[in-house]
Parts: sequence; structure tokens; C-alpha cells
Amino acid sequence: MRPEIEYVLFLERVADSVGIDGYILSGSPYSKVPVSDNVAYRVNEPGEYGLPLGEYADCDIVVADERSLENYECAQQAILDFVGE
Repeated sequence: MRPEIEYVLFLERVADSVGIDGYILSGSPYSKVPVSDNVAYRVNEPGEYGLPLGEYADCDIVVADERSLENYECAQQAILDFVGE
């Protein structure tokens, strides 16, 4: 997550599963939804799987292809509409 961007977060409770009682991000591509017009997407090409994680530091979401990006953007907007952003 980028510090200058606000996010809607979806959390799951981890009640004393590893010695702590707290919350983690849910296991979904929609667990953190950027609330911004300045969202950084990256369409990952199959040849890019060898890149270090640091190469993705400025991305809010990485998708496999353009169709996946369109689907994510539609779901993102639906979530933001639902929560009133």
C-alpha cells in the first residue's frame, strides 16, 4: 500500500491463532481497495514473473491481463459505491 493513498480494508479476525488476537487482511484481491483517482495498476506479462517484489512497490493491484483489469475496476467501483466513497 502506498502511504499517500486511502484504502477501504476488509479484515478477518484471527482469534488467538498464532498467539495473538487481532485482524489480518482478508485473502482476496479486494481486501484493500484504493479510494483514489490515482490508482496504480500493472498488467503482468508471463515473462515478468522473475521480477523482484520491489518492482511492484508502487502498484495497488497487479492483474494477469486487460480483461482482469476491467473486471477489477468494475468491482472496485461497486465496492466504493457501496461504502459511500
